[in-house]
Amino acid sequence: MGKQIPDVCGPLSPKEKMQADKKGATCYTGMKYRICCGVLVALPSLIFLVFLSLYLSSLYSDPVRQVKECQVELQNRTSHMRASLDFLGKRVEETDSDLEKARAERDGLRAELAVANRSLEKTREDWGSCQEQLVKQSFYYYYYYYYYYYYYYYYYYYYYYYYYHHHHHHQILM
Repeated sequence: MGKQIPDVCGPLSPKEKMQADKKGATCYTGMKYRICCGVLVALPSLIFLVFLSLYLSSLYSDPVRQVKECQVELQNRTSHMRASLDFLGKRVEETDSDLEKARAERDGLRAELAVANRSLEKTREDWGSCQEQLVKQSFYYYYYYYYYYYYYYYYYYYYYYYYYHHHHHHQILM
């Protein structure tokens, strides 16, 4: 029948196995068959496992309940955000009213300060004229005081002394 190629996959004697290993011969037909069988078994089982896991996850998950939970969470967050916004709005209004009060108070204080400055200027002017008047009055006062004191009394005493002593002296002598 011709020369037969030794089949590594089949039952061989130890001598033939050694020769086959030395030559690096492999049974290609057997390997191809094994790979095809493995793929044909593994692929459907893998697909089966994927679909089983998807089925179980959909079975144990309730989409209606999940939607309700999401709606509740959304409502909670929305109400929380609304409360925060309301608080911030009130705070802004309070700050605005405080700012308006502070501005009004500032304007009032500025008006009071302007009035006080005008009053101070008027007081300074009055004090300046008052000082001038005081200086004039004191000058005249001291001028007249010294005039009357020194001249009037001087003449009075001089006249009195002169008249009394000299006049009486002459009368006594006559």
